[in-house]
Amino acid sequence: AEVFGEAGYATGYIGKWHLDGGIPKGVGGYIPEGPRRQGWQEWLGYEKAHEYFKVWRFNDKQEKVRVEGYDWEPTWHTDMMLDFARRQRDAGKPWLYYLAYGPPHPPAQCLRKYLDLFPPERFRLPPDLVRQFSGDERKVRELWQLYYGEVAAIDHEVGRVLDGLKKLGVE
Repeated sequence: AEVFGEAGYATGYIGKWHLDGGIPKGVGGYIPEGPRRQGWQEWLGYEKAHEYFKVWRFNDKQEKVRVEGYDWEPTWHTDMMLDFARRQRDAGKPWLYYLAYGPPHPPAQCLRKYLDLFPPERFRLPPDLVRQFSGDERKVRELWQLYYGEVAAIDHEVGRVLDGLKKLGVE
């Protein structure tokens, strides 16, 4: 982002950061302005945050505040990225945006509509995989359902990004 910024690009970042060490105040440490943001000018990032159903951001006072109207963090991330792209297009400025979705990643959170795409009983499990979970086939099936559901949810968001960029005429 530093190199792009020096070349005149607008830069933006949203999502999990994972590049700044520990978490000073619980889930989702605040990354202060300056060099710790690695040149990202517009910042909606946070250190090690994974709360997909409780969508939040930091305000100007470094407090976590709920983002109203969202119940799934990746949807908010996509919307913010597309808003950034629109604003830069309207300003006639080149841009770079880093979209760091959380899923697929613990915690075990996924919207029901994506979980329902993958009924656990339909998976064909390799025997060695079940053995790795002490023979708990139910647990393996639930983990697979969650993983595939989270991947499908992110696939949907990436599709929204691609469609949105095309609608903006910047694909």
